[in-house]
Amino acid sequence: DITSIFETRDKNLRLSYLAILGALAVGSAVIVVVSMFFVAPIDRLARTTRLMAQGQYSRRALVTTHDELGALAVDFNHMADTVERQISQLEDAARRERDFTASFAHEIKTPLTSVIGYADTMRSRTLSREQQLRAANYIFSEGKRMETMSLALLDLFALERSAPQLRPVRTGAIAAAAAESSRFRYEEKSLSLRVDVEDAELSGEPTLLHTLLYNLLDNARKASEPGQTVELRGYRTEGGYCFRIRDHGRGIPAEALSRLTEPFYMVDKSRSRAEGGAGLGLSIAKRIVQVHGGVMDFKSIEGQGTVVTVLLGGDL
Repeated sequence: DITSIFETRDKNLRLSYLAILGALAVGSAVIVVVSMFFVAPIDRLARTTRLMAQGQYSRRALVTTHDELGALAVDFNHMADTVERQISQLEDAARRERDFTASFAHEIKTPLTSVIGYADTMRSRTLSREQQLRAANYIFSEGKRMETMSLALLDLFALERSAPQLRPVRTGAIAAAAAESSRFRYEEKSLSLRVDVEDAELSGEPTLLHTLLYNLLDNARKASEPGQTVELRGYRTEGGYCFRIRDHGRGIPAEALSRLTEPFYMVDKSRSRAEGGAGLGLSIAKRIVQVHGGVMDFKSIEGQGTVVTVLLGGDL
C-alpha cells in the first residue's frame, strides 16, 4: 500500500505552494516599498513642477538624499531660483512700463487740456488785446513744456537703444560748459554757483556729460531758495573720477530718494511744473551715468539740502 507516499507528496506540494506564495507576497511588498522609496522623490519633484506651472514660483523640491535624485532636486531648485528672479524682474519691468504710460498720459493731459481750453476761448469769444495775449502766452508756455518733455523722452529712448561712442574728454572743460549754461538761470533766481573741479582726462561722450551736469545743476537750482549757493566739485578717485553737486535747499524726504530717477517722478509736482520740469532730468542723468560705467548716489536731509555724487569708472 503506497497511499501514504502520495499523501506525503501532496502535503509537501501544498507546503511548497504556500512557501512560494509567501515568498512572492513578501517579495512584492519589498519591491513596492523599494519602488516607493525611489519613486517618491520623483513624484514630489513632479508635484512641485506642476505647482510652479500654476504660478507658485516660490515652491521648491525637498532634498532628502545625496544620490543622483538628490542632485537632480538641487539642480531643479537652482533652476527655480533663476526662474523666480526672472519672473520678478519681468513683473517689475511690466509695472514700470505701466507706471511710465500712466505718468506720460497724465503729464501730457494737463497741458493739452489747457491749450485746447484757451484755444477754444480765443476761437469762440471776442477777447480784448490783453486777454488774447494772456491766452496766447499760456498756449505758448504749455506748448514749450510739451516740447521739452518730447525732447527729453527722445534723449532717453536714444540712450536706451544704443551706446554712445566714448573718447577722451577734459573734466574741467565739461564742468565749465555746464556751469556757463546754467549761469543765466542761477542769476535769474539770485543763486550763487561755486565750481571747484580738478581737471583730468576721462573716457566719455562730451555732450552727454554736459547734459548730466546741467540736469543735476538745474535740479539743485529748483531745490534752492534765492540767496543760497550751489557747489559743483570734481576730483580724481582711485580708479575713476567723482563729480559732487551740493545744494542747501529744501531737501528730499527719505521715502522719495529711491524713486528720484523714475521717469516723471517729482517730489513736489506743482513746484516742478512751475519751474518748467517734466520729471525726466534725473532719469536721463541715471542712464548717462550707466552708459559711462558709473554710479550715482543721493543723500539728503529735509530743510538742509541734497548731495548728489556721481562716480565714473568706480564704485561708491
